[in-house]
Amino acid sequence: MRLVPLNFDSVAPTPENVENGRYPLWMEFGLTYKSGALTAAGAEFLAFINSADGVRILRQYGVLPLGNSRRP
Repeated sequence: MRLVPLNFDSVAPTPENVENGRYPLWMEFGLTYKSGALTAAGAEFLAFINSADGVRILRQYGVLPLGNSRRP
């Protein structure tokens, strides 16, 4: 099954339109962990997704990394 994003009020659901506030339909997702209980692999993963390469990969798949999305 493939997800097909739809235009809303003639605005395409692109990352750029979400960032600039033109496309208002978006969901925020997060990663949750207990302070002090993060494994070494978990810490490496968080470091990677916050790195330049990680951000590039997230954006490649249409995910706006933290701090780049417009908040209401």
